[in-house]
Formats: sequence, structure tokens, C-alpha cells
Amino acid sequence: MSEAFQGSDPASLASVADLSMVVWCSADQAELVRRVVAAERIALLGVCGADPMQTATLAQALGLPGIDDPRKLGRDPEAGVVWLAADVELPSETIRQLARRSRIVATSLQPSTLADLAAGEEAPIEAAPLTAVLPPLEDPEFRAQFGRAHGIVADLAGPPQLGGIGARLYDFADLTARWLAPPASVTATWLAADGRSSPPPSPRGAGGTLSIQLRDESGAVAVGLISTASAWRRRLAITGPLGLVEIGEQTIALRDEAGRLVDCEALAADAPEAQIARQLVHPESAGAPADRAARLAICEAAWLSCRTGAAESPSQLMETLRRR
Repeated sequence: MSEAFQGSDPASLASVADLSMVVWCSADQAELVRRVVAAERIALLGVCGADPMQTATLAQALGLPGIDDPRKLGRDPEAGVVWLAADVELPSETIRQLARRSRIVATSLQPSTLADLAAGEEAPIEAAPLTAVLPPLEDPEFRAQFGRAHGIVADLAGPPQLGGIGARLYDFADLTARWLAPPASVTATWLAADGRSSPPPSPRGAGGTLSIQLRDESGAVAVGLISTASAWRRRLAITGPLGLVEIGEQTIALRDEAGRLVDCEALAADAPEAQIARQLVHPESAGAPADRAARLAICEAAWLSCRTGAAESPSQLMETLRRR
């Protein structure tokens, strides 16, 4: 972080920042907030917590003004972004009011629901999926040569401070929507940290571990293991006409169909805090605008499968909502 961003006066920092924002977060996210702000030229103007005591604690820890009501998050004219780092349920009208002045970015939960989209009441909340920004995979020439994926295996994990199971599920949906055709079926199971296997009505606020398998219309398959019971981890394997792409924390490798190493390169260190910061400041870094409905349909079909124990169809969910 530059010298200019180590002062304690948010108003003075805003004039030289690439982004000024306010944040809603929980008491255990103060260190996450510090690291995100340090990763880019961000001026943090204020913080809001779940209650007055939590807000006061966070304000003291971060050296910022406390915002005593989430409805006031958008009142600072300098705030270009309202960052929802923790889960919060806000009335639709409050969200619309916030969106008139600022971008709203959520890293803790799915950005909306299919029901919102079907009713024409989509909350203007952006997602910041932590699998979106993998520059070697987004290279147009490489994508054209590699072709559509035949299979994906994804191991995605992170502590609750980085978001609940719904946020990681949206990461998986974003990844598969970039590489596969629309899924014909989704099967998933969920297990809470205490061993419970009966899921709540929605993934909102849920943690634990979720396993998911989806099959697209061409027969290609994606399998994911998603968890909030671990430190940050992102491991991917993608098979296709050219062979296999393996992505770890430090390297990306391409192997041909015989398993021979064709290419391998180091990945720049890219902590999740840096990925969040980059998408807050540079939303275009995540690539082309996402088809949010397609991603939400995968998420909702997966959670419904957890509850029914059967395979579910994202396209049928979308069609049912269109008919309402």
C-alpha cells in the first residue's frame, strides 16, 4: 500500500484513491477488510456492523467512522462502492436507494435469486467470484485452441470470513458457466460442520461442506467439493480436446492426452483479498458481464437437490419461474 494510504483521515485519502467505499462486515472480518484495502488504492470511509456495539468495535479496530444503520451506507457522496463483506438482509427499496449512488458488491452471499429476476425486481448487487480472474484461462487464443471443456474438477474452500457456502457455490457456478454448456441436471449434497445433513431452506448464512455434480447438454461433467471449513484453497482440473489443464495455487500446467507436460507457468501470488480488491476497483477484470440467471439457476438447483435428494434441472427452475 502506498504511503498516502497509511494515514487515518478517510476524507483526505478519498481525494487520491482509485476507489472510495464503505463496508458492512462482521466483527471477525476486520483483518480481511484491512488486507483488501491494502491490496489496491482504496479509501475506506466508514464501517457498519450488525448492531451498535459491533459497529463501535469495528470502527475502533479500523480507525474509521461508524455507521449506525445499514440504510445510511449510501449517504456518503464520495462512496463509489458499498461492499457487503458479511451477510445482511436489506429491504429491496433500501438496496435500490443505495444503488442510485453506489455500486453494491457482495462477497458473502449470492447476489440475487431467480425469483427476483422473474419478478423484474433484481437487486442491483454485483458478485465478485473468486474463480473469475485467472488470466491464463481467459486468454482468447488459448480458449479458442482448447475448445469447450469435457470435464471439470474443482476444489474450492475458504473460511467463513470470505463468505458462506452460498458464495462458494456461486464461484463454482460462475466457473462452470464459463466453460460448459448450460447444465441439464445438477445433483448436490450438503453437510453442516456439526454433521447435520438436512439443509436449511436457503444457503444464506450456511457453512459446512457441499459436494456437487452437474452434467451439461453435451454430456460434459463438472464435479465440485466446496467448503467453508478450511483455509483458502482453489484447485482446478479441466479436460478438453487439447488434454488437461491443472491449476494450483502457484502454477498452471497443460498436459496432452498422453499425459505429457506441454506447458507450465508460475501464477502470480493472488490471495483472495487481492482478488476481492481488484474486482471492487476494476469490475471489468472479471471479464465479460455474466449471465446472472444461468449462474443463479445452477446455485438454486444445487440447493434444491440438497433438500430433495434428487437431480434437479436449472432450466426447469427458470421455466417454472417465467410462467408465474
